[in-house]
Amino acid sequence: MIILLILTIVGFLILDIFLFAKLFRLFFKEKDSFNESVWYSFKPDLLSFFDGEFWRDKASETKLKLFLFLCFVIMAGEFIILKQIGLLPN
Repeated sequence: MIILLILTIVGFLILDIFLFAKLFRLFFKEKDSFNESVWYSFKPDLLSFFDGEFWRDKASETKLKLFLFLCFVIMAGEFIILKQIGLLPN
Protein backbone atom coordinates (compact mmCIF):
# COMPACT_ATOMS: atom_id res chain seq x y z
CA MET A 1 0.00 0.00 0.00
CA ILE A 2 2.81 2.42 0.88
CA ILE A 3 4.65 1.63 -2.36
CA LEU A 4 1.50 2.29 -4.39
CA LEU A 5 1.05 5.61 -2.58
CA ILE A 6 4.66 6.63 -3.26
CA LEU A 7 4.40 5.67 -6.93
CA THR A 8 1.14 7.60 -7.28
CA ILE A 9 2.62 10.70 -5.64
CA VAL A 10 5.69 10.51 -7.89
CA GLY A 11 3.38 10.22 -10.89
CA PHE A 12 1.43 13.25 -9.75
CA LEU A 13 4.67 15.20 -9.25
CA ILE A 14 5.76 14.45 -12.81
CA LEU A 15 2.31 15.46 -14.06
CA ASP A 16 2.45 18.64 -11.95
CA ILE A 17 5.76 19.70 -13.45
CA PHE A 18 4.30 19.34 -16.94
CA LEU A 19 1.00 21.09 -16.06
CA PHE A 20 2.64 23.93 -14.14
CA ALA A 21 5.08 24.54 -17.01
CA LYS A 22 2.17 24.70 -19.48
CA LEU A 23 0.25 27.06 -17.22
CA PHE A 24 3.35 29.21 -16.75
CA ARG A 25 3.80 29.54 -20.52
CA LEU A 26 0.09 30.31 -20.91
CA PHE A 27 0.14 33.15 -18.39
CA PHE A 28 3.67 34.48 -18.84
CA LYS A 29 4.96 34.57 -22.40
CA GLU A 30 8.48 35.35 -21.24
CA LYS A 31 10.44 35.46 -18.01
CA ASP A 32 10.28 39.26 -17.86
CA SER A 33 6.48 39.08 -17.70
CA PHE A 34 6.72 36.84 -14.63
CA ASN A 35 9.33 39.11 -13.00
CA GLU A 36 7.07 42.09 -13.65
CA SER A 37 4.13 40.32 -12.03
CA VAL A 38 6.18 39.51 -8.94
CA TRP A 39 7.48 43.10 -8.81
CA TYR A 40 3.97 44.57 -9.01
CA SER A 41 2.67 42.18 -6.36
CA PHE A 42 5.17 43.65 -3.88
CA LYS A 43 4.90 47.27 -5.06
CA PRO A 44 2.23 49.22 -3.16
CA ASP A 45 -0.80 50.11 -5.29
CA LEU A 46 -0.58 53.73 -4.25
CA LEU A 47 2.90 54.03 -5.78
CA SER A 48 1.65 52.40 -8.97
CA PHE A 49 -1.22 54.87 -9.05
CA PHE A 50 1.11 57.86 -8.80
CA ASP A 51 3.45 56.34 -11.39
CA GLY A 52 0.52 55.98 -13.80
CA GLU A 53 0.82 52.18 -13.81
CA PHE A 54 -2.17 51.28 -11.65
CA TRP A 55 -4.05 49.17 -14.21
CA ARG A 56 -0.89 47.49 -15.44
CA ASP A 57 -0.11 46.67 -11.80
CA LYS A 58 -3.58 45.19 -11.26
CA ALA A 59 -3.40 43.11 -14.45
CA SER A 60 0.04 41.74 -13.57
CA GLU A 61 -1.01 40.92 -10.02
CA THR A 62 -4.14 39.18 -11.29
CA LYS A 63 -2.12 37.03 -13.68
CA LEU A 64 0.19 35.90 -10.90
CA LYS A 65 -2.63 35.23 -8.45
CA LEU A 66 -4.65 33.29 -11.03
CA PHE A 67 -1.60 31.19 -11.92
CA LEU A 68 -0.96 30.34 -8.26
CA PHE A 69 -4.66 29.63 -7.67
CA LEU A 70 -4.83 27.20 -10.60
CA CYS A 71 -1.69 25.42 -9.38
CA PHE A 72 -3.33 25.06 -5.97
CA VAL A 73 -6.56 23.74 -7.54
CA ILE A 74 -4.59 21.09 -9.43
CA MET A 75 -2.84 19.97 -6.26
CA ALA A 76 -6.10 19.95 -4.28
CA GLY A 77 -7.71 17.85 -7.01
CA GLU A 78 -4.89 15.35 -6.76
CA PHE A 79 -5.35 15.17 -3.00
CA ILE A 80 -9.07 14.51 -3.48
CA ILE A 81 -8.30 11.78 -6.00
CA LEU A 82 -5.92 10.12 -3.53
CA LYS A 83 -8.61 10.26 -0.83
CA GLN A 84 -11.27 8.86 -3.18
CA ILE A 85 -9.24 5.86 -4.30
CA GLY A 86 -8.37 5.07 -0.70
CA LEU A 87 -4.62 5.69 -0.71
CA LEU A 88 -4.90 8.29 2.06
CA PRO A 89 -6.58 7.56 5.39
CA ASN A 90 -9.75 9.40 6.33
